[in-house]
Amino acid sequence: MDFKNMKVSIGIVIAIVAQAFGVIWYIAQMDSTVTNLDTTVAAMQESQATVDVAVLQTDFLNLREKVDKLSYQEQIDLSPIELSITELETKVMWMMNDWGPKIDAEQEEFDPSDLEETLDELEARLDDVETTNALIDNE
Repeated sequence: MDFKNMKVSIGIVIAIVAQAFGVIWYIAQMDSTVTNLDTTVAAMQESQATVDVAVLQTDFLNLREKVDKLSYQEQIDLSPIELSITELETKVMWMMNDWGPKIDAEQEEFDPSDLEETLDELEARLDDVETTNALIDNE
């Protein structure tokens, strides 16, 4: 085949050149689209990473506050409460030692006519206990 003598119509040449430019333009558009998508995805990932870091910081601060509260609760001195419990136990023991045998003895000998005397005696004992209680509370 002799390429020197080959005649090609100008329309065919223009069509081939137009197709070549079309392919080049299409590839350039796809490259631009891919570049834009890449930039958008990178920005979204950066934004998501920032949000994730903020959420993690908030979670960390909340957990730290809870740990601080628990640490504070462990440091509370329970000795006053234990002392109050011991005082109450002592008072109950005194009352049981003082009133227990007397009440049992009085119940055996109970006479309805002696009800006023029994009430007066119990009120006097109650006054003694309240006085003792006030003295202990003031110490």
